[in-house]
This record gives sequence, C-alpha cells and structure tokens, in this order.
Amino acid sequence: MTSSSTPAVPPLPTGALLYQRATTNPIGVTAASSTNIGYLGTNLTQLEVVGELTTQDPTDMYNFTYQNSGPVTLTLRNIDGNAPVRIQLLDGSGSRVLADSGGTAAQQAAYAQLTSSSGLNLTNGKYVVDVTYSSGGDKSQPQNYGIQIDSGTTFKNDYRTLAAPTTIQKTLLEGGSLGYNPLTATASLLTDESNGTGIDIFGTLQLFSTDIFA
Repeated sequence: MTSSSTPAVPPLPTGALLYQRATTNPIGVTAASSTNIGYLGTNLTQLEVVGELTTQDPTDMYNFTYQNSGPVTLTLRNIDGNAPVRIQLLDGSGSRVLADSGGTAAQQAAYAQLTSSSGLNLTNGKYVVDVTYSSGGDKSQPQNYGIQIDSGTTFKNDYRTLAAPTTIQKTLLEGGSLGYNPLTATASLLTDESNGTGIDIFGTLQLFSTDIFA
C-alpha cells in the first residue's frame, strides 16, 4: 500500500459551508499537546478529521470543546478498508476514558452509544479523541481514517482538519520531542560505543520509547 500525506477526504455534507485546514500530527502526542479541531455546537457545527496512522506515528490525538450539553455522535470512516482503528473518547485532561472501541465492556457500550444515531450524552466542556491501531491492525502498514463529530440533526458549518503524519527524522530535525527517556537512551548509546558496536540512534529511540512504539 502506498502512503499518502493527504488521504482521501469524506464527501462534503450537503448544505454546509466547509472550512478546511491542514496540519501535522506530532510524534509522542499527549492530551495536552493534542491537535485542536474546533468548537462543537448543537445544530451549528460539524467537526471532521482526516488522518493517517503510520509505523513511526501510530497515535493521533485531537481535542474539541462542546459548547452545549446533550447527545454527541461520532462517525468513523475506515478509508483504507483495513482493520478499523481504535477510538477512545477521553475527558479534557486525557486521564479518564469515557468511551473506547477496544476497552472494557462498559467503555465499549459507551462507544456503541457514541457511534449510534442517538449519540452519547456529554456535558459542555473539553474532550479528547485518541486514535490508534486496533488490535487487528497491521502496524507495518499506514492506516487512513476519517472522523465526523456531530451534535443535533443538522449543522451550518463543517470544520475539517487534514492531519498528515510526520516521521522521527523530521521531528528530530525540527527540535521536537519523541516521548522517550533521554537519560536511558544516552546510556545505551554510550554503552554501544564503549563496546565497539555500531551506534543506531533510531534503533535506540525505538527500544526505549515510552509510548510511541508500544
């Protein structure tokens, strides 16, 4: 399969104005550094994301602010036709799982409600959507996906975020963080050097990564 930095987008919903922007998903993302995709208003806005998981960038996180209280629906578009991605809905801090397509029975039930036509009841506030490979997903292959988040029966504005993946090399060149323990990784590199073995910096980062290669 050929990876694309701009995967195919879902069709534009009829009757809505489209506001579209492009961004890059960071490696080692957390709830605090997640990509903001806008404000969700009942019968006013729809939020869309088109993204891609890759071997080097296997976790994407997005945050949005719900301006009302009531049912919210999430629609997952499996663009590639591969194994579905795993979706978690978290609270604004990222510390509490509200719904999870691959979690506990209660979390999966909440996810089923979230993806149903009736939706999952939420209060106004900030929420985070975590996207990863599912248990049946092939992490050696890119996985393109699209997400739509709605509240109500209609909307006037469609806010779409095109989120391209990045690479370890690009992140390092731009001075970004990979989410690994630098002391442990440095110790490993020095040990390799003292033993006369070759130094593989990217192999070391993968070996000691705390969250991006899990």
